[in-house]
Amino acid sequence: MTNSFINPKLIAGLTTVTTLTGLIATAGVANAAMMTKSYSDTFGLATTDIEDALLSVQKFDVSLGTLKSVKVNFDGQIVGNANVENLDAKDQTLTFDLSGNLQLMGSEILGTLFDETANKADSLNATAYDGTFDFGGTSGGSFSGLTAVASGEKTYTDQSFLNAFIGDGNIDFLFSAFTNSKVTGSANIVSQINTQGGAMVSVVYEYEKTQEVPEPSVMLGLGLVASAGWLSRKKITSSHQ
Repeated sequence: MTNSFINPKLIAGLTTVTTLTGLIATAGVANAAMMTKSYSDTFGLATTDIEDALLSVQKFDVSLGTLKSVKVNFDGQIVGNANVENLDAKDQTLTFDLSGNLQLMGSEILGTLFDETANKADSLNATAYDGTFDFGGTSGGSFSGLTAVASGEKTYTDQSFLNAFIGDGNIDFLFSAFTNSKVTGSANIVSQINTQGGAMVSVVYEYEKTQEVPEPSVMLGLGLVASAGWLSRKKITSSHQ
């Protein structure tokens, strides 16, 4: 005669098997996760004007997953130095205005990514001409390392734009820097100016990681646990007959 009472050990055994089965069934299967990968390139300071200097970053490798968005960051700068001399018969303030236009172009589909203006100014007080033309003394001086910066950021999610960043090799950008710098004063001044430009571009890929599939060992483990649970249940049932 079979005992209608359900043994607590049987319940515990079934619970354990069910729990282990759930753990093993989910092991080895990764939920979709958003990941990022970034690359950058730098164009060092060079004498301006600069036109179509090449910057390149690696394209997105589709084996990593599905590309969802691309963020392009641009940082450009103009650095200027100036020597000045006041030849006037009176004291005056000499001002160095450093300005320029910084551009970054992409592929045909991307077009002009950034077109930024950078400005910076500095000044010094010079006495009337001291009789020595040396960009020094009391009537002259120098501006060294005056820096104007510009930056920008753009994010793309449209598939037609994303396609430009997908594939083997690199995606190219063209950097240009045009300057318009000057030293001003009331009258009778001499100045000597030189400027340089440089830039950095970085690309951040946001992608959905490719899902993993259950390992064969996981499936085998699932079968073994299920079998063990069946045998345990049968043994417990038989002992109560």
